[in-house]
Amino acid sequence: MFCFYRFGFSIETILMFVIAMILLAITMIDFDTMIIPDGLNIAMLLVSIVLMYVRHMSLLESIIGMFCISVPMILLNVLIAESFGGGDIKLMFVSGIALGWKYSLLAAFIGILLVGSYSIYLLVSKKINKKGHIAFGPYLSIGIFIALSYGSEIISWYLNLMM
Repeated sequence: MFCFYRFGFSIETILMFVIAMILLAITMIDFDTMIIPDGLNIAMLLVSIVLMYVRHMSLLESIIGMFCISVPMILLNVLIAESFGGGDIKLMFVSGIALGWKYSLLAAFIGILLVGSYSIYLLVSKKINKKGHIAFGPYLSIGIFIALSYGSEIISWYLNLMM
């Protein structure tokens, strides 16, 4: 219902619904197993490519979107072992096709804010220690869906705060 409300009667509604279901599956599996299956990342890749064409996004913007978050995640993983899982990196890579660079940055920022807030809660309540790991995919999934659904409004709102 949300996808229909947000995007109306269009192919974009169907694509966003499929993306929402893929991200929901990623969320549930990652919470349970700390793994994002490659099959779901491949499904996200295929839907992202179609959405890129439906939204008339330039190929350059999509390519930059693929790398602007996934490459820093890889570099952080090299510097700090096991800081991100491979599934998280692949998720941001394939989502970057549909997001483009601006919305990839927004999606990652939202995901980091959410996981950071939850991590602080876990640390303060002593439910996890500093060396503990939590699933990052669910928070990235929320950020991706919000950025795909309301990215332009959020970025416009933020830029208007600066003026």
